[in-house]
Amino acid sequence: MDDRTVDLIFAGSLESLPPVSSKIVRIFTSSTFTDTTLERNTLMAQVYPKIKDFCREKHGLEFQVVDMRWGVRDEATDDHMTTELCMKEIENCQRLSMGPNFVVFLGQKYGYRPIPTYILSSELQMLRDDLVAGGTDASLLDLWYRKDANAVPPVSVLQPISSILVNFNNKRVPKLQQQDQAIWWDTLGKMQKLLRKAALSLFNAEKLSKDNMHSYFMSVTEREVINGILNVKNTRNHCLAYVRYINNINLQNLRKASLFIDILNRSIDTEATKLLGNLRDERLPAKIESSNLQRYTVEWIGREGLDTETHEEYLSHFLTHFYRSITKLVDRAMRKEDSSAQGQIVTEILQHLHACNNSVKVFYGREDDLERMHMYMVSDLVEEEGSNANEERKPPLVLHGEGGCGKTSLLAKAASMTPVWFAGTRPVCIIRFLGTTPDSSALTPTLISICQQISYNYMLPFEEIPDDLVPLMAHFKHLLTFASAQQPLLLFLDSVDQLTGAQGANKVSWLPTRLPPHCKMVVSCAEEADNPEVSRDYHLLKRMIDVEENFIKVTDLGEDLAMQVIRMWMRSAHRDLSNYQWRLVANAIGQCSLPIFVKLVFAEVCRWRSYTKPQETHLASTVMDSIMMLFERIEKQHGRILVFHALAYITAAKSGLSESELEDLISLDDRVLDDVYQYHMPPVRRIPPLLWTRIRNDLPNYLSEREADGVNVLNWYHRQFRDTAKERYFKNMNMATYFHSSIADYYSGIWGGGNPKPFRYTEIQRHRFNLTEKEGSADRKVPIQPLVFLSKDGKVSRYNLRKFGEMPFHLVRSRRFGDLFSQVLFNYQWLHAKLSSCPLQAVLSDFEDACNNIEDREATRETIRKRERELVLVADALRLGGAVLGVYPDMLAPQLVGRLLPEIGPNPNVRSLLRQCDAEGIEHCALIPYFHCLHTPGGPLKYSLEGHQFAVFGFRLTTDYRYVVSISNRFITWDLSTSDLARDVNPGLQGIMQLLVLSPDNRFGSAYTNNNQTVLLNMLTNEFIILDNPLEDGEQVTGLYLLNTHLFVHGRRSWCQFDMRGRLQEKKCCNPPGGTGGMNENGHWPDPERILSANIPGLDTSQNRESNGTNNNKGNSSQLEKNNSTEKPNPTGRKLSKRDSQAHIQMQNNRDSDSIVSQMDSVNESNTTAAIVHKMKKQRTKKDSSITTMAELENENSDENPSTQGKNLVPNILLFLEFTSLVTYRFVYWTGELESPQMVLQTTKESVELEPFYFHSAMVMTQDKSTMYCCATPNRYIVSKYQMGEKGWEFVSNLPLPLKKKRMKRDSESEDDEDDMDENDGSMNGWDEDGENEDGQNKDSGVEDEQVLLQLKLDKEEATLLGTVSYGFVIWQDVDGGVSRNREDNFSDFDSNTEKEAVHVPLSVMSLPLPYGIRNISTRLLQSNSVVVSGNRDVAIAGVRKNLYVWKMESGELMKVLDAHFGRIISLEPLTVGNWNSVITSSIDRTVKVWNVNNIFEQVHVIDRHELQIDSISLSQEAGIVVTVTRGCVGVWDIKTGRLMSHLADSPLGAIVTHAQITADGKYIVSAESGNVLVWNRLLEQVLFREEQPGIVQLKLIEGGTKFLAVSRPPSAINAASTETDLAPSSPGQVQDQQQAPDEQTSSRCIMIVRSLPSGVQSFSYEFTLRSTIPYRDAIITSDEQHIVIISNSGSGTQNEKQPKKGSRSRSGSTDALSKRRDSAASTSTTSSTSSKRSSSAKSESAATAATASPVTTLLVLNSQTGSLLHRVTLRLGAGKDPICLVPMPNKPQQVAVVTSGGGDSGAGGAAGGGAALVDIRTKRVVRWISRWGGHMTKDGKFGLCAPPRGGLELLELKKGGGTARTFIPRVAEGVFTVATAFNRTDEYVLYYHSGHKTLRVFRTNDGTMIANYRVQAEVTALESTEDGMAVVIGTVDGCLSVLAIADPLKPQVSQFLASLPSRDEQWKKKLEKRRASTRFKAAASVAQLVTHFNTMTQHSQSPKLLAQSEE
Repeated sequence: MDDRTVDLIFAGSLESLPPVSSKIVRIFTSSTFTDTTLERNTLMAQVYPKIKDFCREKHGLEFQVVDMRWGVRDEATDDHMTTELCMKEIENCQRLSMGPNFVVFLGQKYGYRPIPTYILSSELQMLRDDLVAGGTDASLLDLWYRKDANAVPPVSVLQPISSILVNFNNKRVPKLQQQDQAIWWDTLGKMQKLLRKAALSLFNAEKLSKDNMHSYFMSVTEREVINGILNVKNTRNHCLAYVRYINNINLQNLRKASLFIDILNRSIDTEATKLLGNLRDERLPAKIESSNLQRYTVEWIGREGLDTETHEEYLSHFLTHFYRSITKLVDRAMRKEDSSAQGQIVTEILQHLHACNNSVKVFYGREDDLERMHMYMVSDLVEEEGSNANEERKPPLVLHGEGGCGKTSLLAKAASMTPVWFAGTRPVCIIRFLGTTPDSSALTPTLISICQQISYNYMLPFEEIPDDLVPLMAHFKHLLTFASAQQPLLLFLDSVDQLTGAQGANKVSWLPTRLPPHCKMVVSCAEEADNPEVSRDYHLLKRMIDVEENFIKVTDLGEDLAMQVIRMWMRSAHRDLSNYQWRLVANAIGQCSLPIFVKLVFAEVCRWRSYTKPQETHLASTVMDSIMMLFERIEKQHGRILVFHALAYITAAKSGLSESELEDLISLDDRVLDDVYQYHMPPVRRIPPLLWTRIRNDLPNYLSEREADGVNVLNWYHRQFRDTAKERYFKNMNMATYFHSSIADYYSGIWGGGNPKPFRYTEIQRHRFNLTEKEGSADRKVPIQPLVFLSKDGKVSRYNLRKFGEMPFHLVRSRRFGDLFSQVLFNYQWLHAKLSSCPLQAVLSDFEDACNNIEDREATRETIRKRERELVLVADALRLGGAVLGVYPDMLAPQLVGRLLPEIGPNPNVRSLLRQCDAEGIEHCALIPYFHCLHTPGGPLKYSLEGHQFAVFGFRLTTDYRYVVSISNRFITWDLSTSDLARDVNPGLQGIMQLLVLSPDNRFGSAYTNNNQTVLLNMLTNEFIILDNPLEDGEQVTGLYLLNTHLFVHGRRSWCQFDMRGRLQEKKCCNPPGGTGGMNENGHWPDPERILSANIPGLDTSQNRESNGTNNNKGNSSQLEKNNSTEKPNPTGRKLSKRDSQAHIQMQNNRDSDSIVSQMDSVNESNTTAAIVHKMKKQRTKKDSSITTMAELENENSDENPSTQGKNLVPNILLFLEFTSLVTYRFVYWTGELESPQMVLQTTKESVELEPFYFHSAMVMTQDKSTMYCCATPNRYIVSKYQMGEKGWEFVSNLPLPLKKKRMKRDSESEDDEDDMDENDGSMNGWDEDGENEDGQNKDSGVEDEQVLLQLKLDKEEATLLGTVSYGFVIWQDVDGGVSRNREDNFSDFDSNTEKEAVHVPLSVMSLPLPYGIRNISTRLLQSNSVVVSGNRDVAIAGVRKNLYVWKMESGELMKVLDAHFGRIISLEPLTVGNWNSVITSSIDRTVKVWNVNNIFEQVHVIDRHELQIDSISLSQEAGIVVTVTRGCVGVWDIKTGRLMSHLADSPLGAIVTHAQITADGKYIVSAESGNVLVWNRLLEQVLFREEQPGIVQLKLIEGGTKFLAVSRPPSAINAASTETDLAPSSPGQVQDQQQAPDEQTSSRCIMIVRSLPSGVQSFSYEFTLRSTIPYRDAIITSDEQHIVIISNSGSGTQNEKQPKKGSRSRSGSTDALSKRRDSAASTSTTSSTSSKRSSSAKSESAATAATASPVTTLLVLNSQTGSLLHRVTLRLGAGKDPICLVPMPNKPQQVAVVTSGGGDSGAGGAAGGGAALVDIRTKRVVRWISRWGGHMTKDGKFGLCAPPRGGLELLELKKGGGTARTFIPRVAEGVFTVATAFNRTDEYVLYYHSGHKTLRVFRTNDGTMIANYRVQAEVTALESTEDGMAVVIGTVDGCLSVLAIADPLKPQVSQFLASLPSRDEQWKKKLEKRRASTRFKAAASVAQLVTHFNTMTQHSQSPKLLAQSEE
């Protein structure tokens, strides 16, 4: 293909298009009928299946063979259409095939020479006249040929044989059939002679051309060779020829010889021999290349002449040569196929250009529509006329109408007219008929191909085209801007609603709604008034494009145009009709004139001959009836069963069938084969290809070829054909089940790969062929159907997408649930393969389909329920793990095992699936959980929606409740029906978005950030606009509001109005009610109470004040009655009570916290959530200074900050605004002081400003803004109801207070709970000790005290009011119009007179108290924690902190507390619509979660975890115990079950735990807690030893666990100058360095104490100093356990046998679990790398010491038994190289390694030049330097690890100085992240954790193979390996502990090991309870004796040795 052709194709030119390459290898095999039977049958049986496998597996191509000689039936001869069909098939093969397309087999037989089926009537008359003139009778021709005057020019048609010889096909009466067949063959011979004689005569008379004359002599084979080879230009790459000569043919046996040579009158037909010779020996060799022509000469042997046994060598060579030749041509074609991006897009464009040409060929009429399109296209492409005009012409043009109305043809015609419409320019025409090719069926590949075509035309690089959908859409819209006047860009996109893979259900949302100049777009979309599902995308387009003239409705043609179109089509087809026939057509068109109906009528009348009988010329009046007629005719013509089953298979298929698949299915269908072969015995039991070819030929253009799953498939072109086929063939549900089951069998592959399928012989076959057996079996030659196709080296080459797409669909519809479960839904290999090749939703759709069709008449209701539960469990498990599985499909087994283990007992299918995970999943990920460690589905959690990188500060539900839109630094939209991520838009902001609003029609969303930027997002197209702060004078943006057409941005003093294109329309300053004119002469705001008393006569506001100061319950009741019955409340300006003030101070503190959280844009990912929460907690504790802090904040953010002393605070700060329209809106102002939350509502209605309304604390309105609930009573938190009147808000009623409820106190309160309690909160609910509350109300009142009201909200129906108060929630039900009964129990403080008044108040009110110590806080004014009511109103759910609280509505009882998030819940909203009864939460833990309220009380399989993160881990495999350290306690875990058995803390409240170690036997635990060293008896959970030792920085067990070493660094000594230096005498240079760096002279004292276990008796202590600027590095024990080595900055130490000095605690370096190093030879190989905290400290240390020229590091070597100082080793490691850790060298106890910064892993900081110095502590010399080593090594000391934080992992040879022995991970730049590396305890594996990916990878040490890539659920903070090396134990930031088995698939014992775990036994929980009971009984019996014995021995001061013996 030359460059010019490529340029034209890219430009969209429709002229001179080259053919399109396809994904099919389709060869036509031509041969004579009888002499090549042996070769063709052998090829069919042995070679074609191999070639099919080759094409499919190597190239992904379909292989098809068209053998028109094989399986030909008498029916094929009857209508004389065989020859015409052969020619059409040759053309199809040449058009479609990739590589070879024609193979001819020639022997010594010329073959069948038929007479022409069609002869021009004029030519036939000449032939007849010539015969008559010669005296020959021509009546035979008159009988068999009839003139068809409907043909133009008229032709004479050879009549079907059975129309004259009626028994020709009558197989029921063989005798009559034989008679008619004999007559026909005799008649045929006579007509051949007549026609040949006349033709030769006319040729000799020069009245007939030679070619015309030869057509009467030519055989079918020669005609095929002419079309397949002789008329082909390129035979080298497409054609093969095989010529076979047989010597010594036995002519004595004419019956056999006639099969191989032409016999005429019992002798050789010389005429045929001459014709064959000319073809075979002259013309064929002259045309085809010699390499493609193969000759064979064989001998005639035996009676048969040719046989498989006698000619085995010939056949073997022939078959081998054929296979190699075909595969060679295929390979050659694929090599020539341009696999580059340009070559692929050329193929894609060509397919659409050809489709466009095909549509244009049959287009007529619609001039008006074309003219409208013409005017749209050229309207603004000549010159720019102005911005307004251009804007009006920017939207795309939409063609819409019902299916079959002609949208595609109209769009194609418009595309073909572009060269005419744009003459003089070079238009770029982008044409896509979406859904017709694989790259136009899904959105992403479609956009990529369009972007490539645009980029080519405007000379832009392909490399800039993104792969991800969101940036791809943006890039596509950017490319449109390159259009110019000389090179306009025109896009024609047909059927945009047919795209798949578009985000959510909005398949058209990606379309731009505004087009740049010189760019035009025409799209088409289906729209049917009676089908909302079909019209959904059209209605969305109407919302996107609000310009009515840009929509063209394509209607039916109308009777006149339809008749005109048919006449034109008839002329093009050279056909005509009789007058009577034309009247029939007119009558039908009068009934329906849709283009599809017109097309069906045209196809039918084209078949009509002029001699067709009137009763056979019938037309239907509807589309469906016409299709029914078509099907009926084809069934009569080709056999009902064959047509029935063939079309039924196509209709039943989910996405269509390829022709080879259809032939395979029919070949497996014995019902069809029994009908086809009832009188035959085929050599291969398959359907003859000719039969389907004939059927397809009678369905022209009704079956379309499109791509599905990478394969060309046949499917119905129009939906009407599918509907009609279903109506015709699937009325009988048993037949539908049969077809679905047959397709399921085919894709399951049970009959593939040579497996014979049984069948039964028909009675006719048994009788005719004398068969004794009733049954047989035959290989149907269908392919195997593996899940994965592997290459020769065993790697995955591609996946069987056809199987994935079709098989589940058909198993469900065939009701084969057993096979569905075992082979698909509960089959690990299936799930893994499909997840690896398809989106998660494709997998989930299989489960959803099964659930929706689970009904089974043969199953009981209980069985169905169990099936459905199992389906839901696995599907929900996949959903919950979707964020992981979408990126790491190999994590399938760990995800399923970690989530579903608790469900294996009652669910056999789940149990089977998990066993497969254990057995087969280890091939993909060898880390398998020991126990249930991930959230199990089936409980309340429905979805966990992940994708945000920062806290989710808000979300909104769309009005249809289908989507949830959330914000952080990006917009993410999820489809709630599927949990799919529907939209992900990253605006590239620097800040974090704070508030999200959606327009009423959901077209737009907007949010503002903490740096005052505003984002306006088009929710339909993903286009966004970023608006910088439009407010003046540095005013902060504080809120937004959206209408459908306008955006409003406001600050505290002003607001701006924008249109939806981001253009500023108006900017205004706020005008609070009254302005300055409302102030008095002193400039003070009027007292609202005085306003109230002045406006409402009789209201004494002073009484209100007095009532608050008295302790008179009756007075309060009287006042409340008055408030509820008569007054219209308004707020006062009074200062709040102490209790109110505390609540608002808390709200203020939280506002300060939010200001901290809002700075997350400046915080990197490594310290976002945890750091911010910590800062928030610290901020909350500053209660004394909160008001001052807030005042300072107001000074910064407000232009005016009047003193609150002596003045009323002015509500002049804009809090928020709401617009109903541009003339109706509401502004709310507040004082700006949280301690004075008075507000005023300013309402403007139809441009008229109403009276201002004053309220305080809380307010909410109904959606129509006609009703308001708020706190308007002075000094009180009574909620009042108001309605909008003509002049303003009118009072309706006061809502009642709830009955008093006592708040619940939990068993234990967390430290966080204490932070949020009042400092003086010694009593509940604010009650004072004397029985009065802070407002003077008595405790014993029946009405609950008025807590501070923080928020009011209404439910969706606006019938329930939801209030948030300080210590709980209040719910008022039926607030929308119920009449109060004034019952005493509801209104206990009303007197008897109240019952006489009919006051409209709610029917019920309920208080929902929070547990003791838990309270609500406000995030902003009017906003706090929310409570929602379930859909059936039986429970209420609130989100407080990180928990969900669930109350029973009937009683108000707190029923459940759910641990919902591991971060604070920010938002909570209900989702109660349809069948949904859910709540949605978002949190600072970056997730949005959907909770199913219906399952809220279901059993939840609790995962044990700590409240705080795990800092370190210690193991005792002998006891099966894991000890974890968190800040608050020591956790003791069962390693096999994951049960957190106990929390150990000596001080339950306020304990600070930093270290813990457990002995190898698991008996004792040593911990450091709050400045003390503790020794615990693990079994008794009692402290055996306690001693103060502040500032512990290291705990270590030594001497086999009989002693422990504790090193402390008291913080009081860190900054004190050292009075007792242990520096050796310094050189002058050193003194000079000290003078230059005086900070280094300050040192801190460290104390090391060695004690015995368990007594705690001190063995020795040692004090040493360390520079205060240097972090402590752990001391080590040498490999012979004789020495302790310490890093110090001194040269001397002091031995001290006394107790160390007391000091305050220090946590320096204590929580860094990943940085701990093991010191023994055995433990060196198992440690994990230094974590991010220590890494950062190392870097800071390196920076601090870089100033010194050569820092000194001193190693102190002590005797491990006595503590005496043995050696002092002084090292100069070089500038910038600071010690990171010490490592004892195995096998060489005198050597230790000093690892320095830059040593290769995160612990070493990754700096250049790092490594380790190998030091001999005896000789005090550096033995050698090991570069890049990070400190980890194998037990033998040969190998170490290098893992730079920027990426990469290498195995180092330590004895060779750190040279690379093996590379596990290449060095790739991934950014600087925390990495942790280690060998497992047996050195078999290398563990590598990467904090950026959150993955733990495992490599085999010996071969470097990665056997696991495990994505952890949360950031890893601690990592250990078990002693046997079989498992990894990890602790995470969310407090969870996971134990992962290293299940190496090369180890045969792994499966047995996993099966032995308790969690794999469905009865293990019951067994565990029995074992626990037994253990407790035994423990209780020995407790007293053990304690008594211990105390006795302690009193007698027995030695530690005796004590240990007694303990044993």
